[in-house]
Amino acid sequence: MPISFICPHCGRHTDVSEKFAGMTGPCAGCGRPVAIPSVAEWQEQKHEQPAGKGAIGLAVGGLVAVVLCLLAAAFVVPTLLRLQTQAQLGTTETNLKVIAGAMQAYHDVWGSFPPAVTLGPNGRPYHSWRVLLLPYLERDDLYVRYNLREPWDSPNNRSLARLIPDVYSNGTPDGQGRTQFVVVIGERTMFPPGTTTSRADAIKGAGGTVLVVESTYSPVEWIAPEDLAFDSMSFKINDPQGTSISGDQPEGAVVAFVDGSTTLLSDQTTTEPAVQSLLLRDASPFGGSSAAVAAIYAPVMDVTRKFEPVSFAELANQGIHEDMHGGRAGNHLGTLNAGEQVLGGVNFNVPERMLTLGHKDGTAAHLPDRIDGIEIGETCERLHFLHATGWPAPKDGVPIGHYEVHYADGGVEMIPIVYGVDVRDWWDADGTKAVDRGRMVWTGSNQAISQQSPGAPQIRLFLTSWDNPRPETPIKTIDYVSYRETECAPFCVAITIDNARDRPEVTPIESTSPESQPAPANAFATPAESAATSEPPASAETTEATPKDEAAAQPVEQATPSESAP
Repeated sequence: MPISFICPHCGRHTDVSEKFAGMTGPCAGCGRPVAIPSVAEWQEQKHEQPAGKGAIGLAVGGLVAVVLCLLAAAFVVPTLLRLQTQAQLGTTETNLKVIAGAMQAYHDVWGSFPPAVTLGPNGRPYHSWRVLLLPYLERDDLYVRYNLREPWDSPNNRSLARLIPDVYSNGTPDGQGRTQFVVVIGERTMFPPGTTTSRADAIKGAGGTVLVVESTYSPVEWIAPEDLAFDSMSFKINDPQGTSISGDQPEGAVVAFVDGSTTLLSDQTTTEPAVQSLLLRDASPFGGSSAAVAAIYAPVMDVTRKFEPVSFAELANQGIHEDMHGGRAGNHLGTLNAGEQVLGGVNFNVPERMLTLGHKDGTAAHLPDRIDGIEIGETCERLHFLHATGWPAPKDGVPIGHYEVHYADGGVEMIPIVYGVDVRDWWDADGTKAVDRGRMVWTGSNQAISQQSPGAPQIRLFLTSWDNPRPETPIKTIDYVSYRETECAPFCVAITIDNARDRPEVTPIESTSPESQPAPANAFATPAESAATSEPPASAETTEATPKDEAAAQPVEQATPSESAP
């Protein structure tokens, strides 16, 4: 016979087995200790009736009770609703603590947290982390019935969906085996695709890195290998327009951290940048709110470096607030905002206008193949490019353009721009943000992409950093080149010069007319062609190349993709 009791802390009504009578244990709602009545006490409470005082006494007492109820209704009802909300919040928080504890137990055995998804022999998603945790949730009875040699949706495994553990359903199964407890999958979250992480991977601290979240608005089958994706989710708490961290309670949603602690993220005060930072294992928390969430993906600026922006105002051909690539209304970079900002640890001064190049055909075919003469006029140790491209290449690894660095002594270096290595389409339509050599350092949105795919894709920019092999030689200019071999239409938003702060100052070279300067070497000519066409040297100083110069020029001579460029 079950014994009923109400938690004095959270107001949760619970029925427990008679064998727990007279014992003290944690409330299933709030986790605080509760003394369960003994059988005798419960029976007394169950059958206790108020003593009668006769018909008149009952009538008067009833009238007083009605009046008091009418007077107190405004206070009692809100209190009951608040207790109900607190009870629900307590249940969610308790279950998240249990799940996080099971994650820790798994880690203690295997040395890492479970993978979000295990893959079958054909690369197909097979099993969810929620299944792998069953032995650590004391559900071995269910785990032995689940066949790990078959995919999650095999007839045998699907038959177990309705047997969802209470901890995954908050004690109220919906009959379809759906759960609100998920993880966030992403390259820099605690659940990167295709691999696992450990506590040590939470670089910024186990107490500030999210492990498990609730997503009440987007429940999934508990056995299904489905979770939230960092690259496509909304970072607004309780966002009704997209998949997000969301809770049953109006105050917000609960999350569990790597150290097992939990907290409520308010949908009123928790900003989108803060949510992103909590989900990333290597990003520091950021405050403020912005439609364009910037700097979340990168460390703070290195104060030992001296950053100097490159000005190309006279060459710029596209405003960041102007519609680009076809002129679709609202398709621009306006949410980036002009001015100084740190992106990827680099201080960029984003101008109002940028450099845009054309592609093979289509709406950007009218744009130029190249923009020459971006003035540098000084030495530098590194150059940083904030850029992207319009439209994707057929596959990763395809060269789509380059930056051509011209030194004051006539030497040339080429900085390749390779799709999937340095940049991707600025519209996040491919569902991935990782690049091999560069880094994605800014994301935002605009009217055009929001209308086409609400709640999912976003716009983005990438950072490519180049170590100058000739830091003691002044760089005169840089040319920006598109190959036009694909649909890609590269564009560059900003360039920054990078030197150590204690680097000796070098007098900038003076800008002179093209006629007074020696013709630069042909970056794409073979050594034989260069020897046949070059003028006799003016002096030995300008003709004797050092081994370092020859090594630096070698990649330029072999840059075959650009030989077909117009």
